[in-house]
Amino acid sequence: MSGRIAMVDPYPIVHMGVSAALRQTDLSLAFATTTIRELNDWLDDNIVELILCDFLLEDGSAEVIQRIAKRHRTPLVIFSHWENPVFTDRIIKSGAVGLIRKDASLESLTTNLRLAIAGKTLWKRRDSRKITGALSTPRLNAKIEFPLTQREFEVLRVIAKGQTNKMAADSLGISYETVKEHVRHLLLKLNVQDRTQAVLLAVRHGLL
Repeated sequence: MSGRIAMVDPYPIVHMGVSAALRQTDLSLAFATTTIRELNDWLDDNIVELILCDFLLEDGSAEVIQRIAKRHRTPLVIFSHWENPVFTDRIIKSGAVGLIRKDASLESLTTNLRLAIAGKTLWKRRDSRKITGALSTPRLNAKIEFPLTQREFEVLRVIAKGQTNKMAADSLGISYETVKEHVRHLLLKLNVQDRTQAVLLAVRHGLL
């Protein structure tokens, strides 16, 4: 097992961190990019044992990368700082073999990468239970009584991708404080307590 890994992440500093961490192991980061297009082009001429990617990508989603991974017969693991039942469900259904959090320890990171390279799934039974429980929460059947503004929809879409308020502000070209205010308003309008519930409710009602 050579342990060669290709990585797609929107932040080059993440590439640097993973590369430095893996230099302490028998694994290696053979290629890192911020775009799906560059990954696809590189894989036409190169072979790796694993693709590690975030699902916050400008030119596509984790599902798109998974199709590329299948074409190249390479397992895919999502690498993210954020977990959301809706997107975890989508990731599992897309065929990704697991999700590793960006705050994982080096030992946890390398252990899970080796398992994925060996053809093992990283999903646990508790992941399915967590998703099932979240998607069947009675609160999600509540009627949406107040329409969201266009900007509130835009904020909802970006936070649904796992973006923090700071990241959402950068993506939308508005201030951090403005994003916080929009999030507060949409939570009130959707009658939910937090961002995850807002995303789940929006998905159930076809808003996303």
